[in-house]
Parts: sequence; structure tokens; C-alpha cells
Amino acid sequence: MLRLIAALVIAAFAVASSPPPAQAKEQISDPVNALSAAKKKQRHVARRDGGGQIACTVYGCHRISRRCTPTTEFDFWGNPTGFDAVACR
Repeated sequence: MLRLIAALVIAAFAVASSPPPAQAKEQISDPVNALSAAKKKQRHVARRDGGGQIACTVYGCHRISRRCTPTTEFDFWGNPTGFDAVACR
């Protein structure tokens, strides 16, 4: 009896959590405009970034200039630390 009640409660939550068909249709109102907006945003981000590199130093990961390259950082004894050192021209 207890298992039956638990199964009914779980089924009720499953049915209540699914959106009605009308709301699901509204979410995909115009897929063509949604796709073109996503492409515009992607193009804008790519243009802004410019393809620079990221170096993860002791102070965190940051974007570095195009003239610079990340290299391996070593400690006093010559062991690699696991962080990047930035070398610029």
C-alpha cells in the first residue's frame, strides 16, 4: 500500500513538472531568428577576442597580449611549478 502511494506521488510530480504543449511551442517561436541572433553574438565575440592566448600564472588565468607567449615556469631548483610564465618580445 505504501509503495502504491509513493508511486502515485512520484507520477504526480513527473506530470506536474512537464510544461504544457502551448508553453513548449512558445519557447521555439521563431527558430530562424534565434539561430541568426546566436550567430551574430558568436561573430561579435570572435571579433572582440581576436584569438589571443591565455596563460595560467600563480595569480590566475588571464588573456595575454599577442606579442607574448606562455612558457613553463621553474622554481629555484629547476623543477617545473605547474604554472605559466609569460615571455614577451
